[in-house]
Amino acid sequence: MSQLLSSGAIEAIYFDEVTNPLTKDPILQLINFRVVLLNGHVRYKAIVSDGIHFIPGWLYVCLGVLIENGQIKKNSIVRVKEYSCNLISNKKWMLIQKVDFLSTDVQEKVGKPISIELGSASTMITNVQQWRLKRRDPPECQFQREMCIFESKTSASDITRASMPLPDLPITPIKHLNPYQHIGTTIEVKELCLALISLIKVYGEIKATAFNGQCAIDSAIPQTNFSFVKIIDLEKTEKDETVENNLTGWQINKRSLLIIDDTEHPIQLTVWGSVAEEFDSNNTPIIACKGLRVNEYNGRSLSLPTFGTLTKNPSIPEAHHLYQWFSFKKQNIQQLISLKSLKGEKDNIPWINLVQLYNGHLNTSYTLDYFMFRGTISYIKHDTIAYPGCPTCAKKLQQKESSWECEQCKKILSVPNWRYVLFAGISDFSGQAFFTIFDNVAVHIIGMTAAELLKIADRSMEIFQKEFTKALFKTYNFKARAKAVQYNVSWLIKEFIPFY
Repeated sequence: MSQLLSSGAIEAIYFDEVTNPLTKDPILQLINFRVVLLNGHVRYKAIVSDGIHFIPGWLYVCLGVLIENGQIKKNSIVRVKEYSCNLISNKKWMLIQKVDFLSTDVQEKVGKPISIELGSASTMITNVQQWRLKRRDPPECQFQREMCIFESKTSASDITRASMPLPDLPITPIKHLNPYQHIGTTIEVKELCLALISLIKVYGEIKATAFNGQCAIDSAIPQTNFSFVKIIDLEKTEKDETVENNLTGWQINKRSLLIIDDTEHPIQLTVWGSVAEEFDSNNTPIIACKGLRVNEYNGRSLSLPTFGTLTKNPSIPEAHHLYQWFSFKKQNIQQLISLKSLKGEKDNIPWINLVQLYNGHLNTSYTLDYFMFRGTISYIKHDTIAYPGCPTCAKKLQQKESSWECEQCKKILSVPNWRYVLFAGISDFSGQAFFTIFDNVAVHIIGMTAAELLKIADRSMEIFQKEFTKALFKTYNFKARAKAVQYNVSWLIKEFIPFY
């Protein structure tokens, strides 16, 4: 069994011997586990051995779930596919991200491994110093203005990188940064100067926030790295639920652009602020966008948040390829966009029965699934049917004595625009499901606007009830979307009907 392990791999990993073949997909043994609570989250410690030495390590959360399920057991032998070795609190830790299982039924540890920390003091100090020196690369940074448009004029090959003096601290590559590193200092300040930057190395890129002290701006800035996604693949991209626009409620300019790539799928891109004002869309320029947000309103769309960048006519191979494609297809692009708009997405949306909604027909993931079905309205909840909305942005209004205020548009209105939000039960031959129905669909189902229905309720609740009765037991073809939301340990399906 000892011949199966990559003997000497722990030492090579510990001293960062990147040229040593033992550091590539080493076969190691997980000889012990321990569950710890860190900042309110469950984390998993492990002792990792190669039969000669062992090193303490952390397992990523996805591997911790396998421990709880019994798929990873004590003394399991695994092939480590992705890992990093970082210095945390003056101690080396191995952070294991992905493994392949080789044997999970090993009863005891292989060999008599000793701690890698037990080497001679002189050898340890020398090797750690060498490790630090090897990691002390010249820094490369990219200064980024908020939502600015870049004109690409130079390439990365034309840039001369200059080194800067560094403190005597270990240098961690960007790709090895992780949530377990808690090295930092907390200070109390009354005023903060803030700068958002992107740090770039040949093997990775990360966004960073700098506070207070002035930063030396080097004109030798490397070219922005892009990880392009085709428009046709956006349906597979998860919606970004952590980013929200206009948190301060400021009034900013908005502009919608229609973009297309060589997959021949047009999509709407929304830009804000200075980009909306300054961007020149004449002569159909090529653009490269970084940090876009994927939206879910009435299908997939894109928006450029404040930390995103838009580069016009970049000098990169992908841009040249797209320009050649557009030059060849230019005569047919307008017709192609018109056909896509008329055809819509109905051909790609599946027809299902309501029982399939809960029986795994849709993806139980954080992505939205659109589906078509034919159903009959069997129930409509009466108590809360509408909300006071702004006629411009549709946001909910706040009542201020005898007037209504829109915090988004900074408007004062005497009368709100009441908008439907109905909770209804819809049935077909296979079962029943409950849906949230929004204003544009509810107007057609009820036969009048929400404001008209509320006026009837003020005059007579009996007539109000009859209007709902009229809407029942009518059959429609619906287009809806569902989202699986994790609640405790179960999954709930949220259904919405934007239109029918």
